[in-house]
Amino acid sequence: MIPVGTDDSIIKSEQQSEQQVNNKRTTSEQKVNTNKNVKNLKNVKKVKKDSNNITSFFDYWNTLEIIKHKQLTAEFYTNISKALSFVSLEELKSSAEHYSIMFHDNKYKFCDYKWGIHEFLTREEGYKRFMDDGSKWLNYLTPKKNHSLDDNGFTKDGRYKGFSQRSYKEKDIEDLYFNPFKETANEKANE
Repeated sequence: MIPVGTDDSIIKSEQQSEQQVNNKRTTSEQKVNTNKNVKNLKNVKKVKKDSNNITSFFDYWNTLEIIKHKQLTAEFYTNISKALSFVSLEELKSSAEHYSIMFHDNKYKFCDYKWGIHEFLTREEGYKRFMDDGSKWLNYLTPKKNHSLDDNGFTKDGRYKGFSQRSYKEKDIEDLYFNPFKETANEKANE
């Protein structure tokens, strides 16, 4: 026969060890939960910052007077977010501003295409070409002889959209008109 006091001491001992295990588990769970909460808070702050940057770029784009979009769609949100994963907000805004400057420059006819946010951000090398070191922006900044075109698309030296005009002799013109399949003197000389 087992004395009654012994049963109580065994039960108390088991309860104490179980409580210690529970305390340790609760403490470690609290640490894990706290770490998760901190990570979640950081993620929420990052998402909020990203969201603010995305909205900021969208609003900025509409001030450039190229194509004004009525609302920030899910597609625009994704496009802007993806671009911001590669460049900063300031760089993206600068790129958009460069595009706007070139687009609105009536004397510069090499950027007369009207893009919206989606095209600007998703075309191959789209926004990258208008960044400070982008090829389109650098070409625009490079002073060139006859760089700009008049209203009819001619350069100052008379070339149409920058292409050289061939010069023909009177005989060549007659041959072209009367014998269109005969080689001209210029074409023979170029061979």
